Amino acid sequence: YEAINKPVLFSAAVKDDWKQKTIPVVAITPKLVIHKRAEKYANTGLKEDEASRILTVLEQLMQQQKIFLDPEITIDKLATMINSNRHFVSQVLNERAGHSFYDYMNQYRVNEAKRLLLDPEYSNQKIASIAYDAGFNSLSAFNDVFKKVTGTTPSQFKKDEQPVSRQQRG
Repeated sequence: YEAINKPVLFSAAVKDDWKQKTIPVVAITPKLVIHKRAEKYANTGLKEDEASRILTVLEQLMQQQKIFLDPEITIDKLATMINSNRHFVSQVLNERAGHSFYDYMNQYRVNEAKRLLLDPEYSNQKIASIAYDAGFNSLSAFNDVFKKVTGTTPSQFKKDEQPVSRQQRG
């Protein structure tokens, strides 16, 4: 409002040959240029058939070899296993799977932890043991990720999902 009604407030005084001139600030400030954000992976060299191959091998490694159980797995190690590079693997995970590397791994780990929490053979195992068996390398990370993915804590999940015994139904 003030700039419209009193433009002299938004001007700069410039001394030139001992004479003072008033120049509007608009005349001396650069124009605001808005740059469109470059599309992610716009300059990638990843071809469609290579992306499909990476996704297929990745799914096989996850489902058959369960590489997510290795708490030391990195995107570089994964790329080597797939016979690709980390950038292409990252691109496939982001574009095709809709997750970052860590979110992708943690989704599989949480699913494994849920399976173990409900498995009668693991009923006497501590939650920390299940976390490590599922591929997490710390209990706090496990608890945080589990709650983020499922909306509940591991202990509450186990409690809520346990089948009701015959005596309790009685």
